[in-house]
Amino acid sequence: GTFDTEPGYLASGVVAPECGDARPGPDTVYDVASLTKVLATWPLVGTSLMDGFTLDTPIRELLPDIPADAPGGRITPRQILAHTSGLRADTRLDQYRNRTEPLAQLICGEPLIADPGAGHRYINRGFILLGLALAHYRCRRLDELAAE
Repeated sequence: GTFDTEPGYLASGVVAPECGDARPGPDTVYDVASLTKVLATWPLVGTSLMDGFTLDTPIRELLPDIPADAPGGRITPRQILAHTSGLRADTRLDQYRNRTEPLAQLICGEPLIADPGAGHRYINRGFILLGLALAHYRCRRLDELAAE
């Protein structure tokens, strides 16, 4: 669908072998692993662009708790969307257990693996960071924005 039309749905096959003959429908929810972050973030970026959000604003300007010297604070939504942020490629959120700092600070505080914009590498942790920035920018939780 588009912004000015009702969504349409096509289905083929079954949801999963372990679900028997259950056919997919509009309410079927799939976990597409690391692609979930990417697929969920793009529409939110698009609707935020209509509200004045820009792709070239550094993350530290979108999230107020990011220190000025945080390496990841200088990356932009455009670099995240293009997988050229230079953030660490592995997500490894388990290493943050028992830490009290906000997740965005932890991600941005780590050394970059490359200069932002220098090259392409699939980096899904950038989409986590972008999701946090979008939620702050829109003053709503991500699940509320996605439902909207």
